[in-house]
Amino acid sequence: MRPYLIIVCLLIILISCDNKQQSYMLRNSIIDTCRNQADCKINMTELTWFEWNKLFVFDESATYPLIKRELGFEFPKYKEFYRFIIFTLDDEIVYFEEESYNPSGRKNNSVWFSLPIRESFMYFDKHSAIFEVEINIIDEKTYYTLHPSSP
Repeated sequence: MRPYLIIVCLLIILISCDNKQQSYMLRNSIIDTCRNQADCKINMTELTWFEWNKLFVFDESATYPLIKRELGFEFPKYKEFYRFIIFTLDDEIVYFEEESYNPSGRKNNSVWFSLPIRESFMYFDKHSAIFEVEINIIDEKTYYTLHPSSP
């Protein structure tokens, strides 16, 4: 009985170790870079520590079929009413972050991408993934809004 328990525990550990999502490391990097700056401009290639060639940003209204169509493949981590930042390399997800939609307002230290009106996603390559960061403080909560910028 004991060997089975060890095997089950190891399987649970292995299944839960998904190194493609690493607990808001990118969000934290954006916040650390722009904290206490009046004007902040970031280049995603300078903030990422992994190889990638495409960046997809989906807001909470993005449906599974839309995400699948834009990525060009299945996204098994999809959750309804979540926002996703997905980096791919040659049609494979190499990193992603997710955040649930909060109907009562934005969470403190949240990072948002400014999407065009009536659009629920944007795509960037390594050359276009440059953003002006707008920092807002409302009700003692700080929000970071990323606006696409030119190099």
